[in-house]
Amino acid sequence: MVLMMGRPRQGTVSERGRSVHLFKIRKDREPGSLTALCGCRFHRQDVEFLGEVRGMPCEICLTRTSDPSGEPSEGTTALCEAKGLA
Repeated sequence: MVLMMGRPRQGTVSERGRSVHLFKIRKDREPGSLTALCGCRFHRQDVEFLGEVRGMPCEICLTRTSDPSGEPSEGTTALCEAKGLA
């Protein structure tokens, strides 16, 4: 699995709705539809994948990431607590 950053392509949603989401994607296949870590679903052709960090992140996707050990990071834990998700 690879963690990829992507956002809805321009014109598919309002500019405000173009948050950068995180997707876990299997290396061995090209999916037709994608589900972000936050649960939002997209058609593959409607997602612009990003090769570098830029844009407004989806906070829920960020709260569902972990550090390399698989444990929630300190920043993720703090954000979850601030959003009432912990």
